[in-house]
Amino acid sequence: MRTVLEYDDVFDISCYSYDLGVAKPDPAFFTEAARRIGAAPSTILFVDDSVRNVEGALVAGLRAVVWDVEQGHDALVGLLAGYGVDARLTA
Repeated sequence: MRTVLEYDDVFDISCYSYDLGVAKPDPAFFTEAARRIGAAPSTILFVDDSVRNVEGALVAGLRAVVWDVEQGHDALVGLLAGYGVDARLTA
């Protein structure tokens, strides 16, 4: 993801299990990710297509929702809007 998809060019902080020493859905993954991000877990919204991962995030105190790409972009925009995130594409 870092090299092929160039995520490091898009995101300020990336949290990979091999860096954190723990993997999703373990709540410790999300706790450590929040620490590295420098934000309280309750201020982070986690979006994932795995119910188990979302449950782990919720246990760690994050806000979390399940979304799958098959639900479509509009569904994601609607989910995010429910959390106060304006994700509409603008030109």
